[in-house]
Parts: sequence; C-alpha cells; structure tokens
Amino acid sequence: MQNRKHNHKKTLAVQKSESTQDEILRQKVSLLNGQEIIDFFLEQTDSRKTVQNLPEGDFYWLVKKIGEKDCLPLLELASKNQLQYILDIEIWKKDRIDISTTFNWLHMILLSNPERLAKWIFDDLKKTAALFFLRTIQLDIREEDEPYNIKEGFFTLDGTFYIKPVDESMNEDIQLLCRAMARVDLKSYHNLILNFTGILPAETEEELYRLRNVRLAEHGFLPYDEAIAIYSPLEQGSLKQKEQTIKGSTWIQEKETDEPVPILPIFYAQDFTTLVKAFYEIHKQGYSDKLKMEFAALCNTIISANTEHVDNFDTLIKICRQAAGYLNLALEHICGEDIGLAVEIITNNPLDSVFRVGFGMALKLKWKAKQWLQKSWFKKQGMDNTFWGDLYGGILSGILRERPMFYSIEDQKEEFRSFESLSEIEKCKDTLEQIIAIDNLLSFLEMQAEDTLNIPKDTTFIPLIFNFWARKFLGMAPSFSGISMEQAKDMFAMLRIEDKHPPFQMKEFEQQFISDMTEYLPATEGNIDILKDALLRLWNMFKEAFESVLIEDLDPRYMRDFIWIIKKTKP
Repeated sequence: MQNRKHNHKKTLAVQKSESTQDEILRQKVSLLNGQEIIDFFLEQTDSRKTVQNLPEGDFYWLVKKIGEKDCLPLLELASKNQLQYILDIEIWKKDRIDISTTFNWLHMILLSNPERLAKWIFDDLKKTAALFFLRTIQLDIREEDEPYNIKEGFFTLDGTFYIKPVDESMNEDIQLLCRAMARVDLKSYHNLILNFTGILPAETEEELYRLRNVRLAEHGFLPYDEAIAIYSPLEQGSLKQKEQTIKGSTWIQEKETDEPVPILPIFYAQDFTTLVKAFYEIHKQGYSDKLKMEFAALCNTIISANTEHVDNFDTLIKICRQAAGYLNLALEHICGEDIGLAVEIITNNPLDSVFRVGFGMALKLKWKAKQWLQKSWFKKQGMDNTFWGDLYGGILSGILRERPMFYSIEDQKEEFRSFESLSEIEKCKDTLEQIIAIDNLLSFLEMQAEDTLNIPKDTTFIPLIFNFWARKFLGMAPSFSGISMEQAKDMFAMLRIEDKHPPFQMKEFEQQFISDMTEYLPATEGNIDILKDALLRLWNMFKEAFESVLIEDLDPRYMRDFIWIIKKTKP
C-alpha cells in the first residue's frame, strides 16, 4: 500500500514537472513571431508530440498569432481535437455554419495532409461533410451501362458519380478532397456521396450545433443567450470575502489533473498591477492551474457574448485585456492595495462574478449619462456629441456605447477600449460631471442672452463660453455672438497688460474668467466646484493656444475654435 501511494505521488510529481516544462515552453513561444514559432516547433525532437501536448486553446492562439495563411506546418502536426476546436470556433455564425469559412479551413487542413482529413471525415465529420457537399456541389449519377456525356464543369473519379462545384473557385480543392477520400476508403467515399443529398439540412445543422456547444462548453464557450449574462452588472456586496488561506479554500481542488492547462490568455494579462499581484500570490503557493483554466474560460465566454469573429491575434489580445481589465478594476475598487484581500476575492468567487462587478462600475457611468442626456441643454439644441470637442465628446461617446468604453485620445491603435483601472473610471466620471456642469451653465447663459441663439453644426461648446465672456469683459450686451477683430485685439491687449513678451500668461484674469462665468448660476446650484474645475481647464486651453501669438498676428481663421470673429457687432 505504501509503495502504491509513493508511486502515485511520484507520478503526480512527474506530471507536475512536465506541466511546468510545458508552461515554460509556451511562455517562450509566446514571445516569438509567426515564423519563429513554426521554426521552434519544427526544431523539437518530437515536433508532433510537442504540438499535440498544447491545450486546444493555446494551439488556437498560436495559429492566430502565426496567421491563417502561414500556419500549414502547425496544422499538419496538430491533433484531431485541436483541429476540431478550430472548426468549432471558426466556421459557425451564431447557430449556422458559414460555408465560405468552412471551405477556407478545410482547404488549409486539406493542404496540410489530405489523407488525414479524409480519415477524419469518415470517422467523425460525416454529417459536417454531408452538409458541406449539399451546399457546395451538384451531383449526377450515371446508371449502369447507360451512355453518359460529361456535362461542362463536372468531374468523376469512378464513372458513376459526376460532381460539379457550385462555386468554380472551389473546384480544385473539392477534387483533391474527393480523390483523398477515394484513396483512403472507396466504399466510404461512395456511401458519403450517394447519401449526402438525403440529409435534412436544418435538423443536421441543429444536431451539429448542439454537439459543438457541448464540446466548447468545456472551454467556457457558451451559447449567446447564456454567455451574454457576463454583462449583467453585479454589486460588490454579492462577492464573498472569507478570511482563510488559499490552502483552506474550497476553490482549490484536491485532485490533480494531467490535462494540459491553457496559459496564453493569462500570459497576456500582465499589465494590470492589482490583478497580477494577486495572481502571483496564488501562483507562489502552487495553486494556479485552476486560475489559468478559469481565466481562459472567462475570455472564451466574452468571445461568445461579443458575437465577433476572431479575425486575428489582436482580437484575442483585446478580449484578454478586456477580461483582465474589468477584473483589475473590481479588485482595485474593493481591495485598494490589500493584495491579501484580492486573493480572497479571487479564490472565493467565480472570476465571471468579479468581472461583472468591474463591468457594473462602467455601466453605472452610462446610466448616469443617459439619465442626464434626456434633459440636457445641448440635445435640445439639436447638437450631437461632437459639440463637446475631441476629449469631452470622445469620453461621452465611449460611455454611451452599448457596452461602455474608455476613450483614449493618446492611443493611436485603439481609440475606444474597455476600462482597465479605477483611475480610468474616475477620469470619465469627473469628465462627465464637468460636461453636465458646463451644459447647465450654457442653459443659464441662454436665459441671459439678448438675441436668438443660432449654433453652427460644426462648432463646439468652447467658443460659446468664450464669446459670452469676451462680450462681458468688453462691457458688451450678453450674447453667444462673436466680436469684431478690433474688439478681439483690444481684449488681448488688456489681458496681457502685465505680460511684456511671450509666452503671455494672463495670470491675473484666470480667476476673473472663472468668477464671471460662475456668477450666472443661482446660489443654490450644487456643482459650482465641478464647474470651476472645468472652467480652469478651458482657461488653460485658451492660454496655451494664444500664449505665443502676437496681437498683430491674430488670425480669425485660427481663432474660431475659441472666439468667433465677425465683421460687425452690436455694442
């Protein structure tokens, strides 16, 4: 008995060692580019075993990183389960098989190894192949001893079954596939070709979809109507917080697994401080396998909920960052810098619940924005979000998306992306409050204006504010209308009275601008401090725009973003 226990522990130790080696290998591979990945696997002592030891999810990520057109060497080394995983993800659009995508993947698998695909079809893919042929080929059957003139576009391998692809571009591949099937098992080939026209397409597709969902559910892929629940907000009070060590947590499974654990999704989630620190603490105690599997499943659930086709590796990285970002956001909000508490949150709750708490914080911003939008001044004027300029308008547009997004004006690659930190939520919250405060100010300024408001569609809110203030500063009637060039020069001369040369700081008038504008609000208004912050930002923008421009160089064309210059004005 003791020997058996010893041998069992030894077996688990060997498995753990091999698992660790596999992880190191995959981490190394993840740093390589497409051709380097192929070269790496081809240089292994047993390339096929090394590739087939990859979890299906990691294999799929590597295929996407290499690129579909360049991954033939990897497909040739793959297992049937790895190839099935690719087909399950790639060829379905909701609950329907996309024939074009199916053909593309069958084309690549066919080129990598025709005989293997033929055997796979006879063993496991008969219904998929039958449905594919039903939608891609015409079939003519020649009766025995009946003379037959081959019709244009048809080909035959046996003089009995005459086949014509519906799409001429598929002709070469369909011929190659048919020849491979005939070589492998002529009888099975005849049975498939003879019987595919008798299938019921709707029932066959429904059955294939059910089986596909069963397979993918093991990896976290769920049907859309179930996966969409990932975007149902959850309050942080719903999360469990138990004071217990990781080893005492029911989250840890006692039973070791010899199944390969996906690591690539979590490997690409390294930029999130609180989340990564918590992951590292779990990893140090040797309990990271379930975490890796659960994080990969979370990413897959998001893919299902987003109903977007994974066109390339960047899409997978974006999904990974979305999953990690909302986890990090929730942990920052709940735990602050308490990594021990973050570990407790992760080990006592499903990751999808923690994700929903983070996403719920972004959703609350959207709800606040939509509630204000219904009664906002700028909407009543018929303006859209561009009225608020690049930064304000971008942030507002991001918040109001179906799934709220963070607007990153500095990011050249991705203007809108998922929220990733508490600071981003707070930035958007502060910006939204400033927008609401300025919108409120504009409604009170309109009440004071002595003429009818007529806002050009291509303008922003900024010149409305500075037009109104410039007229007040110059002692003119309150209005959103512009001022003449002469009046603009007089104004800048007064603003720069203490500045002898550039850069013109105009420090003495910063507070005057803020106080002049806030005095239009009733004393009962509760957002004065927020408005003051917004006005200070506007003043700094105004100062930076003109601090190096001499009065004689002022040009109406370049002033329009701040002040409208018109030919005549009312006093």
